Amino acid sequence: MAIGLKGSEYHEEDGAPTLPSHVQCYTAITEEHGFTALTSGNSEDVMEFFGGKAEVTKVAIRRGLHTGPIVDLVYGFDLSSAAEREKWLDYVRTRQPRVIVMGPPCTHFGPLANLNRKHSSFQKGYETSKRLADFAAHLAWIQLEAGRDFIAENPQASLLWHLPSWQTVLEHPRTVSTIHDQCMSGLTI
Repeated sequence: MAIGLKGSEYHEEDGAPTLPSHVQCYTAITEEHGFTALTSGNSEDVMEFFGGKAEVTKVAIRRGLHTGPIVDLVYGFDLSSAAEREKWLDYVRTRQPRVIVMGPPCTHFGPLANLNRKHSSFQKGYETSKRLADFAAHLAWIQLEAGRDFIAENPQASLLWHLPSWQTVLEHPRTVSTIHDQCMSGLTI
């Protein structure tokens, strides 16, 4: 699957989309976020989990890469469901994407989360965030063990990096970590 956006390779003739050569069909998702497309080939170059607005996928398509589905609640994939997570683990094992890019939710792992720990709703949210973080670590481990790659993004001070599942990933000899100041890439608050 891929995401194709109006203004990239998307064109309409007589109300029907004209498709790039590597795309087999388009299906509308939302007017704002573009279209989902099935691409040819047995493997994706790039796949996003917790991809939000699918910025990585947009760039990958412009570069002619084969992209996988954007697995995020925004696109109807509820990874808080154990069955949904298992489905995507099977997908990754089968389709073998070269790179998985993911940004697991950091809401309950950041320094400001400590201010909310006293509230009763915090624990339930934390448990969901931990399941999602462990799932992301599982995806990273699958990629590492298969000789493929992953990129995981979370704040430097995030407690996610201290979870046992992520400690195991970080200790793998192929794992490299770096600190990137996102303000240098134009991120504004």
